[in-house]
Amino acid sequence: MISYFFPEYAVWETTLACNLNCRHCGSTAGAARSRELSSQEALGICDQLIDVGLLRVILSGGETLFRKDWPELVGALAHGGMQVGLITNGVALSESGFQQRYRRRWLELQAEGVSFSLGISLDGLADAHDWMRSRAGCFQEVLRAMAFVQDLGQPLSLLTTVTRKNLAQLPELYDSVLEQYTPYAWQFQTANNYGRMKEFPDMFLNREEYLYLVETMAELRSRRDACMVFPADCIGYYSREEARLRDEPWKGCQAGIRVIGIQSNGNLKGCLSLIDDCFVEGNLLQRHLKDLWYDERAFAYNRGFTVADLEGFCYDCPHGRVCRAGCRGVSHSFYGRMYKAPYCAYAFRNRGVAEPAGPDKQAKP
Repeated sequence: MISYFFPEYAVWETTLACNLNCRHCGSTAGAARSRELSSQEALGICDQLIDVGLLRVILSGGETLFRKDWPELVGALAHGGMQVGLITNGVALSESGFQQRYRRRWLELQAEGVSFSLGISLDGLADAHDWMRSRAGCFQEVLRAMAFVQDLGQPLSLLTTVTRKNLAQLPELYDSVLEQYTPYAWQFQTANNYGRMKEFPDMFLNREEYLYLVETMAELRSRRDACMVFPADCIGYYSREEARLRDEPWKGCQAGIRVIGIQSNGNLKGCLSLIDDCFVEGNLLQRHLKDLWYDERAFAYNRGFTVADLEGFCYDCPHGRVCRAGCRGVSHSFYGRMYKAPYCAYAFRNRGVAEPAGPDKQAKP
């Protein structure tokens, strides 16, 4: 079937089980769901992803390394022609016993001709990272994990969630890490107002801090080190730094257009950053991905978007038709609505301090 909407990229929460209790975790990971996919079911979903021609899959959690079958999932996806990445908090990989098991499985996959990248979360220097992860000594555990992965020769990337706790540390963190380690990429993102993060409203960036983040990222990216800096979909939007932040201009939220998210029970969403269950389009154990994807009612919040939906300072913005109010997850987490960006570098600089409500928008939050 030919369609403008084509699934290219998936993030798969393989389990909600986790060994940490992170303050910024929108999905409040910790215990596994009461019903999570068996190995056979998960491999069946791998077949569905292969069948629709997906290009890239990121296995996440919780802590996806807690699934004993993670190598089988990686192998199935890679043999199906996909680029595969795996995201971990790094704690397990700091332990010698786990390292031995991981090394063995890594070498087995290498022998099969399977390669995959590993992303490790690093949320600031020691004080900020340990606070964010609610675990004393976690920063040092992550450094041991990074050293292990680097010595193993596996491609390594880093992911940082930015709050007021670590914002000022970013340049020093970047410099200190690159002195000792060689990640090929580093993604920065802001925290959403979901899950545990709702308990820490003072940690969200204000407008000046957000602009500082955009400027800092543009500066770090301009260095063109071996490590490439990337903004997540929650950062930027048509500011003077946009050309320095992204290789291509922001084209709006791609949930349900080019991107999908899969939960550990098989539920399908347009993006896992959309935490609420109202965004579940169906379950891959009950309907094939192709059927759900090509359902004319699916992902209506994005596929049916019009500029008349825009609110707040997105209303009548000259970039609104393409930008479409930025990241859906950010908007929904703060406002419970989809088309009103709480953060936008262009708006912060060019559209005044107060949000223009626009006609017939006054009663809306």
